[in-house]
Amino acid sequence: MTGSSSALIKYQFRESLVGRKQVFELYPLSFDEFLRFKEESALSGSGLRAPDDIPAVFHRRLSALAEEYMRFGSYPKVVLSPDSDAKQTILLDLGSSYILKDIKNLFKIGKIDQLNHLVRYLAANIGKEISLHSLATELALNRETLANYIRMLEESYIIRMIRPFHHNLDTELRKSPKVYFMDTGIRNILIPDLNALDLRADKGALFENFVYLNLFHNAGQLSEIRYWRTRNKQEIDFIVKTDNTLRAFQCKLRSGRKVSYKAWLNAYPESTCNTVVLSGADPEKSELFGWQKLI
Repeated sequence: MTGSSSALIKYQFRESLVGRKQVFELYPLSFDEFLRFKEESALSGSGLRAPDDIPAVFHRRLSALAEEYMRFGSYPKVVLSPDSDAKQTILLDLGSSYILKDIKNLFKIGKIDQLNHLVRYLAANIGKEISLHSLATELALNRETLANYIRMLEESYIIRMIRPFHHNLDTELRKSPKVYFMDTGIRNILIPDLNALDLRADKGALFENFVYLNLFHNAGQLSEIRYWRTRNKQEIDFIVKTDNTLRAFQCKLRSGRKVSYKAWLNAYPESTCNTVVLSGADPEKSELFGWQKLI
């Protein structure tokens, strides 16, 4: 039971089969799975490690594959397609038939223009705090309808909303969420922009979405992924909470820029901090961090 109908099946039978079902959720490929699909077995498992732990001969190739993953996403058929034109054709079909048509029919959505506007707005604002009140006003939707649309997009495996980290649950739920796409290829085709990273103004946000996906795919069932932001606008991109451990992750496009964890560590001195860098100043010493070892 796969494809677009899986979202409706999950939605309709969530309660009626309690205790009599086992659900296997198949997301777009993780970066490690992507590497194996590309027959890069030597790189598979090289995932958020310090660059010194990855042989230098792999740096350039690993960076190129990470860029492909960010540009075109990780739906298996897209990954296995031989060239950019073929990948674009598949993504266009997925975007128009699945997101803009199937969801409307499956969930019987009447205000399709508002849904399309919502999806494209979220695609253009990955990694940013989303004011649901302002968004409802812009889309001319009431808060309940907007919440239902967002829930449908999450149920359909298109987006994930993450909440700020806070020990007070009521405070956490009142704060603005951030949105990330479960497949960056789908996100890019909605903008639309499939250009190389060096030509993109949203390069930083796209890399942040890439880091989120790696954290998501490697998180345990009881792990929580949040972000942290203070009233003084001090911010950590991702906080991963597992049992009684906290891990902070800050994303940077290039090495050499210092990251301050002082405010975070003052509040949570027991946590560990990790700066995730896409590339170093020297292309021959690219500092692409992997994700398997730190999660």
